[in-house]
Amino acid sequence: MSEKTNEERRDFLKTAGLTGAALMAGLYALGDVNHAEAAPDNRDLASAGYSPGELQDFVKMLERSGELVTVSRQVNAKHEIGGYLWRYEQAGKAVLFKDVRGSSMPVVGGLYQNWGRIGLSLNAHGRFGQTQMYERFLAAMSKPIAPKEVDRAPVKQVVQKGDRVDLSVLPVPTLFLGDAGPYITAGIGICKNPQNGAYNIGVYRMQLVGINKILVWAFPGSDLNAIYKAYEKMGAEMDFAVAIGVDPALFATAVSKVPSDVDEYTVAGSVKGEAIKVVRGETVDLMIPAGAEIVIEGKIDPRVRTVDGPFADHGGIYKGGPSPALRATALLHRKDAMFHVVLAGDSLEHCTASEILACFWGRNILDHLQSRFKNVKDVHLSWHGGTKKWAMISLSGKGSTGEARDIIGEAFNCTTNRYSMLPVSSFLRTAVVVDDDVDIYDPRDVVWAVGTRLNHTVVLDEDKPKGYELRIGLDASRPFGADPEKYKRTRTMSVTL
Repeated sequence: MSEKTNEERRDFLKTAGLTGAALMAGLYALGDVNHAEAAPDNRDLASAGYSPGELQDFVKMLERSGELVTVSRQVNAKHEIGGYLWRYEQAGKAVLFKDVRGSSMPVVGGLYQNWGRIGLSLNAHGRFGQTQMYERFLAAMSKPIAPKEVDRAPVKQVVQKGDRVDLSVLPVPTLFLGDAGPYITAGIGICKNPQNGAYNIGVYRMQLVGINKILVWAFPGSDLNAIYKAYEKMGAEMDFAVAIGVDPALFATAVSKVPSDVDEYTVAGSVKGEAIKVVRGETVDLMIPAGAEIVIEGKIDPRVRTVDGPFADHGGIYKGGPSPALRATALLHRKDAMFHVVLAGDSLEHCTASEILACFWGRNILDHLQSRFKNVKDVHLSWHGGTKKWAMISLSGKGSTGEARDIIGEAFNCTTNRYSMLPVSSFLRTAVVVDDDVDIYDPRDVVWAVGTRLNHTVVLDEDKPKGYELRIGLDASRPFGADPEKYKRTRTMSVTL
Protein backbone atom coordinates (compact mmCIF):
# COMPACT_ATOMS: atom_id res chain seq x y z
CA MET A 1 0.00 0.00 0.00
CA SER A 2 1.47 3.40 -1.00
CA GLU A 3 2.37 6.09 1.54
CA LYS A 4 -0.18 8.40 -0.09
CA THR A 5 -2.92 5.81 0.37
CA ASN A 6 -1.89 5.29 3.99
CA GLU A 7 -2.02 9.02 4.62
CA GLU A 8 -5.45 9.32 3.03
CA ARG A 9 -6.66 6.40 5.14
CA ARG A 10 -5.32 8.01 8.31
CA ASP A 11 -7.02 11.29 7.41
CA PHE A 12 -10.29 9.45 6.79
CA LEU A 13 -10.10 7.60 10.12
CA LYS A 14 -9.20 10.82 11.91
CA THR A 15 -12.18 12.61 10.40
CA ALA A 16 -14.53 9.72 11.08
CA GLY A 17 -13.31 9.47 14.66
CA LEU A 18 -13.73 13.17 15.27
CA THR A 19 -17.22 13.08 13.85
CA GLY A 20 -18.16 10.21 16.15
CA ALA A 21 -16.62 11.98 19.13
CA ALA A 22 -18.53 15.15 18.33
CA LEU A 23 -21.82 13.29 18.09
CA MET A 24 -21.26 11.35 21.29
CA ALA A 25 -19.81 14.16 23.42
CA GLY A 26 -21.71 17.14 22.11
CA LEU A 27 -24.95 16.49 20.31
CA TYR A 28 -25.94 13.77 22.78
CA ALA A 29 -25.63 16.29 25.60
CA LEU A 30 -27.54 18.88 23.61
CA GLY A 31 -30.44 16.51 23.06
CA ASP A 32 -31.73 16.85 26.62
CA VAL A 33 -31.44 20.63 26.77
CA ASN A 34 -34.52 22.84 26.88
CA HIS A 35 -34.65 25.09 23.82
CA ALA A 36 -36.91 28.02 22.98
CA GLU A 37 -40.14 27.43 24.85
CA ALA A 38 -43.61 28.85 25.14
CA ALA A 39 -44.16 31.13 28.12
CA PRO A 40 -47.67 31.70 29.50
CA ASP A 41 -49.51 34.63 27.98
CA ASN A 42 -50.02 37.89 29.85
CA ARG A 43 -53.52 36.98 31.03
CA ASP A 44 -52.22 33.83 32.74
CA LEU A 45 -49.47 35.81 34.42
CA ALA A 46 -51.89 38.47 35.59
CA SER A 47 -54.25 35.86 37.01
CA ALA A 48 -51.28 34.37 38.85
CA GLY A 49 -50.66 37.77 40.45
CA TYR A 50 -47.30 38.30 38.78
CA SER A 51 -45.78 41.21 36.92
CA PRO A 52 -42.06 41.85 36.42
CA GLY A 53 -40.65 43.26 39.62
CA GLU A 54 -38.62 42.14 42.58
CA LEU A 55 -37.02 38.72 42.93
CA GLN A 56 -39.37 37.59 45.70
CA ASP A 57 -42.39 38.26 43.47
CA PHE A 58 -41.01 35.82 40.87
CA VAL A 59 -40.17 33.22 43.52
CA LYS A 60 -43.72 33.38 44.90
CA MET A 61 -45.17 32.99 41.40
CA LEU A 62 -43.03 29.89 40.78
CA GLU A 63 -44.22 28.46 44.09
CA ARG A 64 -47.87 29.02 43.15
CA SER A 65 -47.35 27.39 39.76
CA GLY A 66 -45.69 24.29 41.24
CA GLU A 67 -42.26 25.00 39.75
CA LEU A 68 -40.52 25.54 43.07
CA VAL A 69 -39.64 23.01 45.77
CA THR A 70 -39.20 24.13 49.38
CA VAL A 71 -36.57 22.36 51.49
CA SER A 72 -37.52 22.98 55.13
CA ARG A 73 -34.86 20.88 56.88
CA GLN A 74 -31.60 22.57 57.79
CA VAL A 75 -28.93 22.32 55.09
CA ASN A 76 -25.23 23.06 55.02
CA ALA A 77 -24.09 25.80 52.65
CA LYS A 78 -20.96 23.76 51.99
CA HIS A 79 -21.77 21.24 49.23
CA GLU A 80 -25.30 20.33 50.39
CA ILE A 81 -27.06 23.23 48.65
CA GLY A 82 -25.22 22.39 45.43
CA GLY A 83 -26.26 18.75 45.70
CA TYR A 84 -29.94 19.60 46.13
CA LEU A 85 -29.90 22.12 43.27
CA TRP A 86 -28.31 19.55 40.94
CA ARG A 87 -30.83 16.83 41.82
CA TYR A 88 -33.90 19.05 41.56
CA GLU A 89 -32.66 20.54 38.29
CA GLN A 90 -33.20 17.13 36.72
CA ALA A 91 -36.90 17.54 37.55
CA GLY A 92 -37.00 21.14 36.28
CA LYS A 93 -37.58 22.60 39.74
CA ALA A 94 -36.31 25.76 41.39
CA VAL A 95 -35.44 25.29 45.07
CA LEU A 96 -35.99 27.43 48.17
CA PHE A 97 -33.87 26.52 51.22
CA LYS A 98 -35.63 27.85 54.31
CA ASP A 99 -32.99 26.97 56.91
CA VAL A 100 -29.27 27.30 56.11
CA ARG A 101 -26.83 26.50 58.91
CA GLY A 102 -25.08 29.57 60.25
CA SER A 103 -27.33 32.16 58.58
CA SER A 104 -30.77 33.62 59.13
CA MET A 105 -31.29 34.13 55.38
CA PRO A 106 -33.03 31.61 53.10
CA VAL A 107 -31.36 30.66 49.80
CA VAL A 108 -33.09 30.30 46.43
CA GLY A 109 -31.69 28.82 43.21
CA GLY A 110 -32.59 27.17 39.94
CA LEU A 111 -34.78 30.07 38.81
CA TYR A 112 -33.58 30.42 35.20
CA GLN A 113 -33.14 26.81 34.04
CA ASN A 114 -34.81 27.19 30.65
CA TRP A 115 -35.92 29.81 28.17
CA GLY A 116 -39.57 29.39 29.10
CA ARG A 117 -38.70 30.38 32.68
CA ILE A 118 -36.64 33.37 31.50
CA GLY A 119 -39.53 34.52 29.31
CA LEU A 120 -41.90 34.06 32.23
CA SER A 121 -39.74 36.23 34.49
CA LEU A 122 -39.88 39.02 31.89
CA ASN A 123 -43.65 38.76 31.36
CA ALA A 124 -43.16 37.46 27.81
CA HIS A 125 -45.75 35.35 26.04
CA GLY A 126 -45.57 32.81 23.23
CA ARG A 127 -42.32 31.26 22.04
CA PHE A 128 -39.32 32.72 23.85
CA GLY A 129 -35.66 32.01 23.19
CA GLN A 130 -32.45 33.66 22.00
CA THR A 131 -34.06 35.35 19.01
CA GLN A 132 -36.83 36.94 21.10
CA MET A 133 -34.35 37.95 23.81
CA TYR A 134 -32.06 39.63 21.28
CA GLU A 135 -34.99 41.49 19.70
CA ARG A 136 -36.05 42.66 23.14
CA PHE A 137 -32.58 43.99 23.86
CA LEU A 138 -32.40 45.76 20.48
CA ALA A 139 -35.72 47.48 21.19
CA ALA A 140 -34.55 48.38 24.70
CA MET A 141 -31.30 49.93 23.45
CA SER A 142 -33.22 52.04 20.95
CA LYS A 143 -35.66 53.30 23.62
CA PRO A 144 -33.80 53.30 26.95
CA ILE A 145 -35.57 54.24 30.18
CA ALA A 146 -33.46 56.11 32.73
CA PRO A 147 -33.42 54.77 36.30
CA LYS A 148 -35.53 56.49 38.93
CA GLU A 149 -33.74 57.65 42.08
CA VAL A 150 -35.64 57.13 45.35
CA ASP A 151 -34.89 58.28 48.90
CA ARG A 152 -35.98 55.15 50.74
CA ALA A 153 -35.23 51.58 49.71
CA PRO A 154 -35.98 48.08 51.03
CA VAL A 155 -32.31 47.14 50.58
CA LYS A 156 -31.37 49.68 53.28
CA GLN A 157 -33.54 48.19 56.01
CA VAL A 158 -30.36 46.75 57.58
CA VAL A 159 -27.04 48.60 57.18
CA GLN A 160 -23.54 47.63 58.33
CA LYS A 161 -20.63 49.96 57.60
CA GLY A 162 -16.92 50.13 58.24
CA ASP A 163 -15.58 47.74 60.87
CA ARG A 164 -19.07 46.33 61.44
CA VAL A 165 -19.15 44.67 58.01
CA ASP A 166 -19.24 40.90 58.40
CA LEU A 167 -19.95 39.00 55.19
CA SER A 168 -19.98 35.69 57.07
CA VAL A 169 -23.65 36.35 57.92
CA LEU A 170 -24.45 35.64 54.26
CA PRO A 171 -25.23 32.01 53.32
CA VAL A 172 -22.69 31.95 50.48
CA PRO A 173 -22.50 28.32 49.30
CA THR A 174 -19.60 26.13 48.24
CA LEU A 175 -21.48 24.42 45.42
CA PHE A 176 -19.12 21.78 44.02
CA LEU A 177 -16.83 19.36 45.83
CA GLY A 178 -13.66 20.78 44.24
CA ASP A 179 -14.47 24.46 44.71
CA ALA A 180 -11.84 26.35 46.69
CA GLY A 181 -14.48 27.92 48.91
CA PRO A 182 -17.78 29.79 48.95
CA TYR A 183 -18.67 31.68 45.76
CA ILE A 184 -21.28 34.33 45.01
CA THR A 185 -22.61 33.15 41.63
CA ALA A 186 -25.64 35.38 41.04
CA GLY A 187 -24.14 38.68 42.18
CA ILE A 188 -24.54 41.68 39.89
CA GLY A 189 -21.33 43.70 39.80
CA ILE A 190 -22.00 47.43 39.46
CA CYS A 191 -19.46 50.10 38.51
CA LYS A 192 -18.98 53.08 36.22
CA ASN A 193 -16.98 53.19 33.02
CA PRO A 194 -14.42 55.93 33.80
CA GLN A 195 -14.20 56.91 30.16
CA ASN A 196 -17.87 57.75 29.61
CA GLY A 197 -19.57 57.52 33.00
CA ALA A 198 -21.97 54.80 31.81
CA TYR A 199 -23.03 52.24 34.38
CA ASN A 200 -21.74 48.76 33.73
CA ILE A 201 -23.48 45.79 35.32
CA GLY A 202 -22.51 42.16 34.88
CA VAL A 203 -22.53 38.74 36.52
CA TYR A 204 -19.09 37.53 37.60
CA ARG A 205 -17.80 34.74 39.82
CA MET A 206 -16.86 36.14 43.22
CA GLN A 207 -14.98 34.11 45.81
CA LEU A 208 -15.52 35.02 49.46
CA VAL A 209 -12.07 34.93 51.10
CA GLY A 210 -12.64 36.88 54.35
CA ILE A 211 -15.27 38.62 56.44
CA ASN A 212 -14.83 41.74 54.32
CA LYS A 213 -12.97 40.54 51.21
CA ILE A 214 -14.17 39.14 47.88
CA LEU A 215 -12.21 38.25 44.75
CA VAL A 216 -14.04 39.52 41.65
CA TRP A 217 -13.11 37.70 38.42
CA ALA A 218 -13.59 39.43 35.07
CA PHE A 219 -12.94 37.21 32.06
CA PRO A 220 -10.77 38.58 29.22
CA GLY A 221 -12.98 40.38 26.73
CA SER A 222 -15.55 41.43 29.33
CA ASP A 223 -16.42 45.08 29.90
CA LEU A 224 -15.32 44.80 33.52
CA ASN A 225 -11.89 43.59 32.44
CA ALA A 226 -11.51 46.71 30.29
CA ILE A 227 -12.71 48.90 33.16
CA TYR A 228 -10.17 47.25 35.50
CA LYS A 229 -7.43 48.13 33.03
CA ALA A 230 -8.64 51.73 32.75
CA TYR A 231 -8.55 52.22 36.53
CA GLU A 232 -5.20 50.43 36.72
CA LYS A 233 -3.77 52.86 34.18
CA MET A 234 -5.20 55.75 36.22
CA GLY A 235 -3.66 54.29 39.38
CA ALA A 236 -6.94 54.73 41.22
CA GLU A 237 -9.26 52.58 43.31
CA MET A 238 -12.69 51.98 41.85
CA ASP A 239 -16.05 52.03 43.59
CA PHE A 240 -17.85 48.73 43.18
CA ALA A 241 -21.10 47.22 44.42
CA VAL A 242 -22.46 43.67 44.35
CA ALA A 243 -26.24 43.32 44.23
CA ILE A 244 -27.63 39.86 45.06
CA GLY A 245 -31.26 39.00 44.36
CA VAL A 246 -32.37 41.57 41.78
CA ASP A 247 -35.24 42.22 39.40
CA PRO A 248 -35.23 39.55 36.60
CA ALA A 249 -34.94 42.30 33.97
CA LEU A 250 -31.84 43.63 35.69
CA PHE A 251 -30.37 40.13 35.98
CA ALA A 252 -30.95 39.40 32.27
CA THR A 253 -29.36 42.70 31.26
CA ALA A 254 -26.37 42.02 33.50
CA VAL A 255 -25.76 38.67 31.78
CA SER A 256 -26.08 40.21 28.30
CA LYS A 257 -23.45 41.76 26.04
CA VAL A 258 -24.88 45.27 25.83
CA PRO A 259 -22.19 47.56 24.29
CA SER A 260 -19.93 49.19 26.88
CA ASP A 261 -20.90 52.74 25.94
CA VAL A 262 -24.57 52.05 26.78
CA ASP A 263 -25.80 52.60 30.34
CA GLU A 264 -27.15 49.19 31.33
CA TYR A 265 -29.55 50.55 33.96
CA THR A 266 -31.40 52.29 31.11
CA VAL A 267 -31.54 49.07 29.06
CA ALA A 268 -32.83 47.06 32.03
CA GLY A 269 -35.57 49.64 32.55
CA SER A 270 -36.69 49.32 28.94
CA VAL A 271 -36.57 45.49 29.11
CA LYS A 272 -38.79 45.68 32.17
CA GLY A 273 -41.07 48.35 30.75
CA GLU A 274 -40.50 50.86 33.55
CA ALA A 275 -37.62 52.61 35.27
CA ILE A 276 -35.36 50.62 37.57
CA LYS A 277 -35.54 52.18 41.03
CA VAL A 278 -32.12 53.06 42.41
CA VAL A 279 -30.79 54.63 45.59
CA ARG A 280 -27.47 56.25 46.44
CA GLY A 281 -24.86 53.95 47.92
CA GLU A 282 -23.83 54.40 51.55
CA THR A 283 -20.06 54.33 51.04
CA VAL A 284 -19.58 54.40 47.25
CA ASP A 285 -20.38 56.95 44.56
CA LEU A 286 -22.80 54.61 42.83
CA MET A 287 -26.52 54.20 42.41
CA ILE A 288 -27.58 50.74 43.61
CA PRO A 289 -30.82 48.81 42.95
CA ALA A 290 -33.34 49.88 45.58
CA GLY A 291 -35.25 46.61 45.31
CA ALA A 292 -32.28 44.25 45.63
CA GLU A 293 -32.27 41.69 48.43
CA ILE A 294 -28.63 42.35 49.39
CA VAL A 295 -25.92 44.83 48.34
CA ILE A 296 -22.22 44.72 49.22
CA GLU A 297 -20.38 48.01 48.67
CA GLY A 298 -16.63 48.34 48.50
CA LYS A 299 -13.41 49.47 46.90
CA ILE A 300 -11.24 47.60 44.40
CA ASP A 301 -7.56 48.25 43.78
CA PRO A 302 -7.25 46.93 40.19
CA ARG A 303 -3.44 46.99 40.42
CA VAL A 304 -3.40 44.06 42.85
CA ARG A 305 -4.31 40.51 41.83
CA THR A 306 -4.97 37.37 43.86
CA VAL A 307 -5.56 34.00 42.17
CA ASP A 308 -9.06 32.68 42.83
CA GLY A 309 -10.32 29.13 42.49
CA PRO A 310 -10.52 26.40 41.67
CA PHE A 311 -14.14 27.08 40.70
CA ALA A 312 -16.55 24.79 38.81
CA ASP A 313 -17.08 26.72 35.60
CA HIS A 314 -18.69 26.05 32.20
CA GLY A 315 -18.40 22.54 30.91
CA GLY A 316 -18.04 21.11 34.40
CA ILE A 317 -14.31 21.81 34.73
CA TYR A 318 -12.48 23.78 37.39
CA LYS A 319 -10.92 27.13 36.63
CA GLY A 320 -9.14 29.94 38.42
CA GLY A 321 -7.31 33.12 37.58
CA PRO A 322 -5.82 36.38 38.84
CA SER A 323 -8.62 38.52 40.26
CA PRO A 324 -8.73 41.95 41.90
CA ALA A 325 -10.10 42.01 45.44
CA LEU A 326 -13.08 43.94 46.74
CA ARG A 327 -12.63 45.39 50.26
CA ALA A 328 -16.17 45.63 51.61
CA THR A 329 -17.11 48.99 53.13
CA ALA A 330 -20.83 48.34 53.64
CA LEU A 331 -23.36 45.51 53.74
CA LEU A 332 -26.99 46.38 53.10
CA HIS A 333 -29.97 44.06 53.01
CA ARG A 334 -33.69 43.68 53.55
CA LYS A 335 -34.92 42.43 56.92
CA ASP A 336 -36.37 39.38 55.13
CA ALA A 337 -33.54 39.12 52.56
CA MET A 338 -33.34 36.08 50.29
CA PHE A 339 -29.93 35.00 48.95
CA HIS A 340 -29.99 34.15 45.23
CA VAL A 341 -27.59 31.55 43.84
CA VAL A 342 -27.01 30.17 40.33
CA LEU A 343 -25.70 26.61 40.23
CA ALA A 344 -22.46 26.88 38.25
CA GLY A 345 -20.51 24.19 36.36
CA ASP A 346 -22.39 22.59 33.48
CA SER A 347 -25.81 23.00 35.07
CA LEU A 348 -28.77 23.84 32.85
CA GLU A 349 -29.25 27.14 34.63
CA HIS A 350 -25.65 28.24 34.18
CA CYS A 351 -25.69 27.36 30.48
CA THR A 352 -29.17 28.72 29.72
CA ALA A 353 -28.52 32.00 31.54
CA SER A 354 -25.25 32.35 29.61
CA GLU A 355 -27.16 31.97 26.34
CA ILE A 356 -28.54 35.45 27.04
CA LEU A 357 -25.00 36.64 26.31
CA ALA A 358 -24.72 34.19 23.43
CA CYS A 359 -27.69 35.77 21.63
CA PHE A 360 -25.49 38.83 20.97
CA TRP A 361 -22.48 36.83 19.79
CA GLY A 362 -24.65 34.52 17.71
CA ARG A 363 -26.17 37.53 15.94
CA ASN A 364 -22.66 38.87 15.35
CA ILE A 365 -21.75 35.62 13.57
CA LEU A 366 -25.04 35.67 11.61
CA ASP A 367 -24.48 39.21 10.36
CA HIS A 368 -20.92 38.32 9.35
CA LEU A 369 -22.01 35.21 7.41
CA GLN A 370 -24.97 36.93 5.72
CA SER A 371 -22.65 39.64 4.44
CA ARG A 372 -20.83 36.91 2.49
CA PHE A 373 -23.38 34.17 1.76
CA LYS A 374 -26.89 34.95 0.55
CA ASN A 375 -28.23 31.52 1.56
CA VAL A 376 -27.45 31.79 5.29
CA LYS A 377 -30.79 32.13 7.06
CA ASP A 378 -30.06 31.98 10.80
CA VAL A 379 -27.42 31.09 13.41
CA HIS A 380 -27.91 29.66 16.90
CA LEU A 381 -24.96 29.75 19.28
CA SER A 382 -25.49 27.14 22.00
CA TRP A 383 -23.78 27.32 25.39
CA HIS A 384 -24.54 23.69 26.25
CA GLY A 385 -22.58 20.51 25.68
CA GLY A 386 -19.09 21.40 26.92
CA THR A 387 -16.73 24.27 27.57
CA LYS A 388 -16.63 25.15 23.88
CA LYS A 389 -19.76 26.29 22.12
CA TRP A 390 -21.80 24.98 19.20
CA ALA A 391 -22.93 27.10 16.25
CA MET A 392 -25.92 25.75 14.34
CA ILE A 393 -26.20 27.42 10.93
CA SER A 394 -29.38 27.29 8.85
CA LEU A 395 -29.27 27.44 5.02
CA SER A 396 -32.12 28.12 2.63
CA GLY A 397 -30.20 26.20 -0.04
CA LYS A 398 -26.71 25.67 -1.40
CA GLY A 399 -25.16 27.79 -4.10
CA SER A 400 -22.39 25.31 -4.83
CA THR A 401 -20.97 21.96 -3.78
CA GLY A 402 -18.41 23.51 -1.45
CA GLU A 403 -20.50 26.36 -0.05
CA ALA A 404 -21.22 24.67 3.30
CA ARG A 405 -17.51 24.11 3.85
CA ASP A 406 -16.79 27.75 2.99
CA ILE A 407 -19.48 28.87 5.48
CA ILE A 408 -17.98 26.69 8.21
CA GLY A 409 -14.52 28.13 7.62
CA GLU A 410 -15.86 31.68 7.65
CA ALA A 411 -17.78 31.06 10.89
CA PHE A 412 -14.61 30.00 12.69
CA ASN A 413 -12.66 32.93 11.27
CA CYS A 414 -15.27 35.57 12.12
CA THR A 415 -13.32 38.70 13.03
CA THR A 416 -16.04 41.35 13.37
CA ASN A 417 -16.21 43.12 16.71
CA ARG A 418 -19.75 44.41 16.99
CA TYR A 419 -20.28 43.23 20.58
CA SER A 420 -16.65 43.17 21.79
CA MET A 421 -16.42 39.49 20.94
CA LEU A 422 -13.49 37.31 21.73
CA PRO A 423 -12.11 35.69 18.58
CA VAL A 424 -14.72 33.11 17.55
CA SER A 425 -12.06 30.42 17.34
CA SER A 426 -11.39 30.87 21.07
CA PHE A 427 -14.82 29.69 22.15
CA LEU A 428 -16.39 27.81 19.22
CA ARG A 429 -15.69 24.07 19.04
CA THR A 430 -18.18 22.80 16.46
CA ALA A 431 -20.19 24.34 13.61
CA VAL A 432 -23.11 22.41 12.11
CA VAL A 433 -24.72 23.43 8.81
CA VAL A 434 -28.33 22.26 8.28
CA ASP A 435 -31.21 22.98 5.92
CA ASP A 436 -33.94 25.40 6.91
CA ASP A 437 -36.46 22.60 7.47
CA VAL A 438 -34.44 21.82 10.61
CA ASP A 439 -35.11 23.88 13.76
CA ILE A 440 -31.65 25.00 14.87
CA TYR A 441 -33.08 25.96 18.27
CA ASP A 442 -34.22 22.38 18.88
CA PRO A 443 -31.22 20.11 19.57
CA ARG A 444 -33.31 17.05 18.68
CA ASP A 445 -33.75 18.43 15.17
CA VAL A 446 -30.01 19.05 14.83
CA VAL A 447 -29.25 15.51 16.03
CA TRP A 448 -31.72 14.20 13.43
CA ALA A 449 -30.04 16.19 10.63
CA VAL A 450 -26.57 14.94 11.55
CA GLY A 451 -27.87 11.39 11.80
CA THR A 452 -29.57 11.44 8.38
CA ARG A 453 -27.86 14.08 6.24
CA LEU A 454 -24.22 14.27 7.30
CA ASN A 455 -22.22 14.27 4.08
CA HIS A 456 -18.99 16.03 4.95
CA THR A 457 -16.79 16.69 7.99
CA VAL A 458 -14.18 19.43 8.13
CA VAL A 459 -11.28 19.43 10.60
CA LEU A 460 -10.27 23.05 10.75
CA ASP A 461 -7.25 23.27 13.00
CA GLU A 462 -5.61 21.97 16.14
CA ASP A 463 -4.94 24.09 19.20
CA LYS A 464 -1.37 22.90 19.62
CA PRO A 465 -0.54 24.73 22.88
CA LYS A 466 -3.37 22.86 24.61
CA GLY A 467 -2.85 19.75 22.54
CA TYR A 468 -6.37 18.37 22.69
CA GLU A 469 -8.78 20.89 21.21
CA LEU A 470 -9.89 20.30 17.64
CA ARG A 471 -12.43 22.34 15.75
CA ILE A 472 -14.93 20.44 13.69
CA GLY A 473 -17.37 21.47 10.95
CA LEU A 474 -20.29 19.18 10.13
CA ASP A 475 -22.17 19.63 6.85
CA ALA A 476 -25.54 18.06 7.66
CA SER A 477 -27.42 19.70 4.82
CA ARG A 478 -28.73 18.13 1.61
CA PRO A 479 -26.07 17.70 -1.10
CA PHE A 480 -25.95 20.43 -3.73
CA GLY A 481 -28.47 19.72 -6.48
CA ALA A 482 -30.12 16.82 -4.59
CA ASP A 483 -33.82 16.08 -5.01
CA PRO A 484 -35.56 17.56 -1.90
CA GLU A 485 -38.13 14.75 -1.97
CA LYS A 486 -35.38 12.22 -1.28
CA TYR A 487 -34.55 14.01 1.97
CA LYS A 488 -38.10 14.96 2.95
CA ARG A 489 -38.89 14.51 6.64
CA THR A 490 -41.76 12.45 7.94
CA ARG A 491 -44.49 14.52 9.59
CA THR A 492 -47.78 13.97 11.39
CA MET A 493 -50.75 16.27 11.46
CA SER A 494 -50.44 19.08 13.99
CA VAL A 495 -53.01 18.82 16.76
CA THR A 496 -53.73 20.76 19.94
CA LEU A 497 -53.88 18.82 23.20
